[in-house]
Amino acid sequence: MDDRVVRLLGVEPPARGTSCADQDCGAAAINALAAMVKGVPVVCRVTGMDGLGRPFGICQVDGTELNRSVISAGWARADTTEPKLQQAEQAARAEHRGIWASGRE
Repeated sequence: MDDRVVRLLGVEPPARGTSCADQDCGAAAINALAAMVKGVPVVCRVTGMDGLGRPFGICQVDGTELNRSVISAGWARADTTEPKLQQAEQAARAEHRGIWASGRE
């Protein structure tokens, strides 16, 4: 969203340098999200601010919710307060997608 960063509500990505499946999962998660938004408009509904004053919200690309998509692809964990996103995480774990690919998480 131009130069504005909006954190995805309910999404807990791995930190850069976090190793899983013999790769930097933080960097892989960033690359996966970048591929989802490359060249298309992103629309976000900011719903609040985190403890550091950064905006967070629900974002979409072409009508697809990015919050759920990045978790469904296995590139982030779901916040424990978001049951629908937790279901997406469970499916990604069961199917060994993204950070769950090694089956060791």
